[in-house]
Amino acid sequence: MYLYNNFETWAQPQKPPFNIKFWAFSPLIRKVPKGVVLVIGLFNYPLTSAISFVGGAIAAGNACVLKMSELVPHVSALVTELFPEYLDQDLFRVVNGAVPETTALLDLRWDHIIFTGSPAVGKIVSAAAAKHLTPTTLELGGKNPVFCDPKMDPYVTARRLV
Repeated sequence: MYLYNNFETWAQPQKPPFNIKFWAFSPLIRKVPKGVVLVIGLFNYPLTSAISFVGGAIAAGNACVLKMSELVPHVSALVTELFPEYLDQDLFRVVNGAVPETTALLDLRWDHIIFTGSPAVGKIVSAAAAKHLTPTTLELGGKNPVFCDPKMDPYVTARRLV
């Protein structure tokens, strides 16, 4: 809903800050879609990440291919079933599979690639993107830090975190 409610505001052209060198040109920043975006989904938050990244790509006016993680077959099946019901199949696709399918997707030319996951796989994704000079968004690390209040029961906290 956040994307839907704010889209028109974000899409408006913007005037950059005043700069004496360019004032006579009346510069304007126009936001245009990149094209076709590849989103490589992660396994630990598969639905949340898929919806947020694909939603962002759609809000920016792009077509999108979502490659779901092979480690979450039930979520992948659900997304594969539901996406075609609500999204135009000419603009949005879901791809399932493992390493061979991801490798085949990375061999293709994309306008942008979004990947969330481990640094090791991030290196593979960025190397494949570099072959075509494809811009990438990489969210690497896999760390989920937690701050605990000293008053918390450590056994209950540990059980809930695990």
